Amino acid sequence: MTTNEKIAAIRDLTGLNQNRFSKLIGVAPSTMTRLERGSPNKPSHDTLQKIADHFTEVTLDWLTDEDDDTLPKTITLRPGSSIESLSSPDHEGQRFRRFVERHKPKLNQNIIAESIGVSRNQVGAYYNTIRFRQSVQSALLEGLSKLLGRPVTPEEVFGAGRNAGTNVPTNLIAVPKLSVSDRPRLTTQFLANLQANFMPAVQTDKVMYAPKQAVTEDNFKRAFAIEIAAGDRMEPLYFPGYWVLGIQLEPADYSKLYDGTVAVVTNDGQFLVKKIVANNIRTTGVLELGSYTAGNGGSVQLRKSDISLMFSIAGIIFGLTA
Repeated sequence: MTTNEKIAAIRDLTGLNQNRFSKLIGVAPSTMTRLERGSPNKPSHDTLQKIADHFTEVTLDWLTDEDDDTLPKTITLRPGSSIESLSSPDHEGQRFRRFVERHKPKLNQNIIAESIGVSRNQVGAYYNTIRFRQSVQSALLEGLSKLLGRPVTPEEVFGAGRNAGTNVPTNLIAVPKLSVSDRPRLTTQFLANLQANFMPAVQTDKVMYAPKQAVTEDNFKRAFAIEIAAGDRMEPLYFPGYWVLGIQLEPADYSKLYDGTVAVVTNDGQFLVKKIVANNIRTTGVLELGSYTAGNGGSVQLRKSDISLMFSIAGIIFGLTA
């Protein structure tokens, strides 16, 4: 894995867009794009050192060793990083991570994983979770209470309260599910009908919840929970069974995304969840997509005319494993 690919992986694993990441390491957003694409020059020693200084599990040796194809099981911002003020405050995974950081050495990923019976990697994925389902939250609270020897409340770990009787956080909004089994049926009309007939109060098995700040008044009718499949090959960012928030894009907006992850339905029926490698729709009409890591498959090039539907992936709603 090249240094440039590792920089892109760090940014994806921490959920930072190019603008925030560039501010963190003190470079222009345009420079950030070149750093990830590997042109025209390799990152400077100073830039790589800044990256290593800001993130846990990242070292200068690992960044520069292009024979090392491994990825850390989790990467997080170090406590006190200046980017904290840029991060979204309304994110349960971020609040959970900060709670863990405040209670070191009693708490860390390994200790929590052993306590609640999941892998260390899964605990790392929780740091990127927008909203936890109730069973996961309950397991975390029970485990944290045992480890700290005192009752731990949802408010001190996750922040926002939940509506009495509904168990739904007051800062969340219901969105319809798009499961793996729905993929062969996905058309503009199918999505319109799904939204038109969406009744979350009575269709609880077809509902997921997303942060209100991520689902604006403008895109409310274009917000969906998308299930990740094994064939998407987006590990370690998204694992099979995860649900992510997808915002359906208008065709005029396809050319406006330059980084991040998208879900695409092609005119020949393919459903792809991929990261953006290069978006040249505005100039050559071509969108290049790839798996999260190079070892998970090559890139694919799509012309705008090949695309039936496209969703911008905003983040994880929750992982399937409790």
